[in-house]
Amino acid sequence: MDSGWIPIVAVLVGVHWLLASSNLHKAKRLSGGTLFTGSLMIRLLFISNCIIGICGAVSSFYVQYLHQNWIATIVFSLLVAGSIRFWPEAILISDAAISQSVLLGLGRKAFQWRDVDYAREDPGEGCVEVVSKDGAKITYSKLHVGRRQFLDEIEKRCRML
Repeated sequence: MDSGWIPIVAVLVGVHWLLASSNLHKAKRLSGGTLFTGSLMIRLLFISNCIIGICGAVSSFYVQYLHQNWIATIVFSLLVAGSIRFWPEAILISDAAISQSVLLGLGRKAFQWRDVDYAREDPGEGCVEVVSKDGAKITYSKLHVGRRQFLDEIEKRCRML
C-alpha cells in the first residue's frame, strides 16, 4: 500500500491549522495603540524556514561538486526569500495614525488617519488594504492575528469600500 500521500495531507492540515490559529489570537493592546503581528506559530515557522534555508544553501554551495548541486542552492535560497517576502509585518494602529514595519522591522511606513483615502477588503486573498491619498498601502494579511479587531479599528477611522 502506497502511503506517499500521508505527508502531503499532514502538511496541508498543518498549514490550515496555522492559518486558523491566527484568527484565534487577539492583537496586543499597547499604551500607544493596538499592535497586529503574526501569531507565534507563524513567526516560528518562518524563522525555522529561514534557518533551514540558510543552512541548506550554504552547505549545498560548499559541496565539492558545485555544478551538480546548484539547484539545491537555488531552492534553499528561494525558501529564505519566500519567508522574508511573506513575513507578516507588524501593524500599529493608534488614534492618530496607522503604521506598518517594513523588511522584518528594519523600516516603517506610516500615515496619519487624515491622509487615509479608503480601506478595501479582498475576500479572495483574505487581506485588507488601507490606502493613503498618495497611493501608499498598508496590508493586513490572513497571517496576522485579530482580524475582527483590525476591521473594527479600521471601520471606526476610515471609509471601507
